[in-house]
Amino acid sequence: MRQPSSVLEVAAGTGVVTRHLTNVLAPQVLIVATDLNQAMLDRAGVVGTSRPVKWRQAHAMQIPFTDQSFDVMVCQFGAM
Repeated sequence: MRQPSSVLEVAAGTGVVTRHLTNVLAPQVLIVATDLNQAMLDRAGVVGTSRPVKWRQAHAMQIPFTDQSFDVMVCQFGAM
């Protein structure tokens, strides 16, 4: 299986899935986690992860990255 070099998580909330990603992906994989609600991202930052993650406030319908900026996109909680 091919390992991605970068992963974008949309609607990360408090980082439940993000923390799992930090534990299962290779240490060199860039993880950027976004959420519309800054307070949720702040909470995720306080809880922490096993390695660095870039937390970024962003609306799921207006992602501030160009096409093909990431190898994989993950979204578990965005469509409730």
